[in-house]
Amino acid sequence: MEKRRSKEEYAKSLSMLVASALIFGSIGIFREFIPLPSAWIVFFRGAVGCLFLLAYMRMSGKRIRFSCSRKTLLLLCCSGILIGANWVCIFEAYIYTGVPVATLCCYLEPTIVIILATFVLHERFTLRKAVCVPVSLFGMVLVSGVFETGIPGGESLTGIFLALFAGFAYAVVVIVNKILRNVGAAEKTLVQLAAATATMVPYLCVIGGFPLSALTGSTLCLLLTMGVVHTAVAYLFHFGSLTYLKAQTVAFVSYLDPVTALILSAAVLNQRLTLLGLVGAVLVLGSALVCEMGKKPGFRNLKVRIPRGCLHRKRDRKSVRCES
Repeated sequence: MEKRRSKEEYAKSLSMLVASALIFGSIGIFREFIPLPSAWIVFFRGAVGCLFLLAYMRMSGKRIRFSCSRKTLLLLCCSGILIGANWVCIFEAYIYTGVPVATLCCYLEPTIVIILATFVLHERFTLRKAVCVPVSLFGMVLVSGVFETGIPGGESLTGIFLALFAGFAYAVVVIVNKILRNVGAAEKTLVQLAAATATMVPYLCVIGGFPLSALTGSTLCLLLTMGVVHTAVAYLFHFGSLTYLKAQTVAFVSYLDPVTALILSAAVLNQRLTLLGLVGAVLVLGSALVCEMGKKPGFRNLKVRIPRGCLHRKRDRKSVRCES
């Protein structure tokens, strides 16, 4: 019964993670049609997401319980600040270098997760992963266009660095959420979104100048969609799935996000990668696939524990009763 329940939890978590990755993959398209500075989009996205989560918890009868330690609360707030930084950086990267390049540079995040998980979570770093990590890095170099136009400068280089930092910031968030197993998905998401939103307030007070003329009906609809679907629902699914999945599995499924972004950016925005860029995309995404292809369980992987005393005499070796 317990084994069946664990399988159901795994299937549910995997479905939630896939859904969140597909939702995240479309966010670049929405950003392109919102004529507001990135900081204001982040603020509205976080605020709408928090309000929707509060309404969801109230309607579903769930109580907000923050019975966590100060250390846990501090980790949640710090990861929320990193989420805010991730949003601002990736939104700016979309402007500077386009959706395809920015997305692929940002989604070195799964590679960073694999590296961090080895040291922080003590997950096994196999030879397969040791080969796939540099392959994905080389793929990112191809995507950046270094071999076609030389080292990018100006806005393109700025966009690449912003996207890379966004990927690193979110990789840390994934590790933090993997560590915090005893915090509910809704509570965890609510605190992190609130921290991400609060982080933007001082910055917005400094830059000022809210563009009221750009706040049309279509812009409001896009902001609401981004706040509810791309934030509250997507993060609730994403963080709610991490407890029952390994960090490497999360990294692998997360690559559905850039695939979705590449398809939509080509179909909707007419932003396409070059031939070498496509090769780089295959290396980045393909290395993640190969990296996560584990061996199928078989008799060679079964471990049998032999109790002490059952091999005292040679004639007993052929008729050993072992505990599984």
